[in-house]
Amino acid sequence: MKKVDFEYFAPGQYIYYDVGRIMQIENLLKKGIGEIASEQALNMSSLCVMLAVGLRHHGFKSPDTIAPLLQKAMDDGVDIQDVQIPVVKALAASGALGKKVYYQIFPEELTEDKEAELQKEEAAKNE
Repeated sequence: MKKVDFEYFAPGQYIYYDVGRIMQIENLLKKGIGEIASEQALNMSSLCVMLAVGLRHHGFKSPDTIAPLLQKAMDDGVDIQDVQIPVVKALAASGALGKKVYYQIFPEELTEDKEAELQKEEAAKNE
């Protein structure tokens, strides 16, 4: 599990997801994580749920606690896409979107051995 910096609400904050947190997101949004991730842009409800769950170790309990912070960040000039990027990165870092997506988002971690392994897996799927 990899932690991704998320300092839009306070310095030193980070966001992460694990299986339990992903299950919580799926239960709250009534959608699978693949369906949520495939949405072109996270809507505000989904984004607030994902932020509340991914930042809960910083004391956030519900999407309602996130909404005013997100509004303040946007009022201060933060672009919504800048907030969405670490959410998507943290989701990919959890492994929930698969190895291929993980290495697309974290290409610096793709070694030659790992690339060969991915190609083997891809070839096996296509047989």
